[in-house]
Amino acid sequence: MKISVILTTYNRGKTYLRQAIQSVVDQTYKNWELIIFDNYSTDNTDEIVREFSKYNIKYNKLQNNGIIARSRNAAIKLATGEYIALIDSDDYWENNKLAVSCKYLSKNNDDGFCHAENWLFSDGRNMIKKYGPEKRFLFNNLLTQGNCLSPSATLIKREILNQVGGYSEKEKFITAEDYDLWLKISKKDYRLIFSEKVLGSFRVHSGAESYDV
Repeated sequence: MKISVILTTYNRGKTYLRQAIQSVVDQTYKNWELIIFDNYSTDNTDEIVREFSKYNIKYNKLQNNGIIARSRNAAIKLATGEYIALIDSDDYWENNKLAVSCKYLSKNNDDGFCHAENWLFSDGRNMIKKYGPEKRFLFNNLLTQGNCLSPSATLIKREILNQVGGYSEKEKFITAEDYDLWLKISKKDYRLIFSEKVLGSFRVHSGAESYDV
């Protein structure tokens, strides 16, 4: 199966962007494409992306006015993979992330997969964050108990994203557009499988959009 990896970024060239891209190109599973949407960064983002020009990367610019959902939806329209995987530009994956994910998806024929992450705090602390379990992704549980997934830890069938209309681009959903998406998907009774394997790292820092949330 082919995986379309979507990375949205803005002014991460001097901090985390290189590591995020490197963690994709270092995957042991090679049937992927990386679609980058840059919100017209003013730093050295262009230079960083050019370092990886030999890889299957589509680099685009889009003024999203702070609505990351616009960039994600635009990337989904360009995607050719069976599954969509997101990676934020300040996060990174273990090199077996796609291989393990595809193994789970192929074995169970599920609609999506979500793994555990290592949360990295700016003060040097870290913690293992586990998502799910499967029963938490039932619509009523997801609605009443809150979000139980992470965008950078989840793979979803592209056709499902198209069926539910992708991410909401309403301003009131900024930083909660992923939760809204999970609700739309779970309401249609699609099934995700969860794993306690740590396959990526998520940075918690003041520069992240979700930090205050």
